[in-house]
Amino acid sequence: MTTLREDSSPILQFLLGAGGLVLLIAGMRAAADIINPFLLALIFAFTFGPALGWLQKKGLPAGLALLLTILLIFGGGILLLLFLGTAVSELVEALPSYQTSAQEQSADLQASLADRGINAESVIGLFDPEKIFELLGNILAEVISAGAATIFMLFILAFMLFETLGISKKLSGPKISEHQFIKRFTAFGADIRQYVLVLTWINFLVGVGDAVFLFILGVDFPVLWGLLAWFMGYIPSVGFWLALIPPFLLAYAESGIGTALLVLVGYVLINGSVQNVIQPKLMGDRLNMSPLVIVASLFIWTWVLGPVGALIAVPMSMAVQQLVLQSSDGSRWLADLMGAGPSSPLKEDPAD
Repeated sequence: MTTLREDSSPILQFLLGAGGLVLLIAGMRAAADIINPFLLALIFAFTFGPALGWLQKKGLPAGLALLLTILLIFGGGILLLLFLGTAVSELVEALPSYQTSAQEQSADLQASLADRGINAESVIGLFDPEKIFELLGNILAEVISAGAATIFMLFILAFMLFETLGISKKLSGPKISEHQFIKRFTAFGADIRQYVLVLTWINFLVGVGDAVFLFILGVDFPVLWGLLAWFMGYIPSVGFWLALIPPFLLAYAESGIGTALLVLVGYVLINGSVQNVIQPKLMGDRLNMSPLVIVASLFIWTWVLGPVGALIAVPMSMAVQQLVLQSSDGSRWLADLMGAGPSSPLKEDPAD
């Protein structure tokens, strides 16, 4: 008896695969609110799992090592949420005064340009401070409400870390440890861990640089904007511009267009120098992913999973490339097309 793969045409195989992909994407979009916390927790589990193993190697009992790891993660997460909640609440309360100041700055700028014979009323009118600061207030309010979802994700992470205590014994069996998918999944976890750790360090440098720069300029809430730059750094390509908007508007409201332009130039220099000089050296070719694929994945996963998809776009594309496309001879060429260049020995299928 012949299988469908043997006696079906390549076009039929393609249509069946495309149909299955459409159903999968539709299901992920419908269940995004349920899937997102699990995906985020899985990425954090890949990142913090080695810390749990390191504590055990130091002689701590498994239960105590797990407790310390969870307390470290929960403590850091809760402290961060408390700071963000306080800072964002203060900023939301101050938004009306910033909005009034921005309107005054716009009127002064328009009058100054009019004195020079430049009619910029239509251009300045596009940047209505009332609408812009109202939108900014709504975004900041959503940041506060996201705290509950973060706590839920941390609880899922705690259970995942608990499972790692027993799964290492299961994976040590010869029948499981030698399975090609397990090898591929282990290598994928190592890549995710390296990606998160290196990107976190890069974003930290950017956030500190932005915060110090804003503090020197006298822009309010410099630490908050530094944290925003650190957080938005996980979003490829557009994260930098999203992190620039709030301090740019605040500098404009406080001190006028000159200070706002200084913020723009400073952000471009700081982010550009770190992300274009330091980041390539640290990341190297380890991701083996085309820049075009990274940019495209940002829009695709944001459409599928919502805002969380923008944060995990690169890890999700890495999963598709390494765990799905690399697992089959018929789809491996797609994985090679997604790569930045010829596959390195570390990226080739373990079966080869």
